[in-house]
Amino acid sequence: SAIGTEESFYLKTDGLEPTAQPLLYAAAISPRAILENVSVDPETGKVDFFDTVLTSNGRAMVKRRDIAFTDDTIDLEKVNFVIFITRRSDILPPVARLSPEWAAAAFMLGESVETSAGDPTQAGKALRVVGTNPFIVGSEEEEGNTFLSILRNNPDIQCFLLNTGKVGGADRGQKITVKDSVKIVEMLARGEITWQEDDYWGYEVPVRIPGIDLVRFDLGCYYSEEQIAGMS
Repeated sequence: SAIGTEESFYLKTDGLEPTAQPLLYAAAISPRAILENVSVDPETGKVDFFDTVLTSNGRAMVKRRDIAFTDDTIDLEKVNFVIFITRRSDILPPVARLSPEWAAAAFMLGESVETSAGDPTQAGKALRVVGTNPFIVGSEEEEGNTFLSILRNNPDIQCFLLNTGKVGGADRGQKITVKDSVKIVEMLARGEITWQEDDYWGYEVPVRIPGIDLVRFDLGCYYSEEQIAGMS
């Protein structure tokens, strides 16, 4: 089980729009939403989540109950999935399924990218923070080992690494879109992804995701075998 601690979500609003993220968009324009660093038309009161002239660090505090299809309670009777979100632009696939040991490694690496909310001068650069959580109090090693122990004692929990960047390089690689990520999470929940073990890393990579053409993310379209081996 997992005990929830917050009744609200803190959303990044940059580029938020109703087609790709209708539930979050609806919550962000709710009268109860609290907006920060978001452009608002003084005449109409309409928000513009694409106006980043002053800053791209827009945020919205939204009530959980304003997001459709959420449960009545913030507590979980059972944890089914743990998903680590990172943004890479190399050989990491759009999603990988992790063993408990791989999940613990992902936790300790805490790979993400710097945003304008942290250091605007370093926005977009790779960043590593244990647990992607700079607020850990106490031993980071103990935190990681505790997480690994939880996974080993609860083998039904599945862990995944979700890449929201690109595959094949920052310049010429294939962008993993919001729609791609939404479909991936949906298929994870439905258990409809077909997996196979990666030849180099040992985690599992998808060979079939309903609704997504994985040929777009074929490493062979961007790298030679020697290059793939060199980065693995």
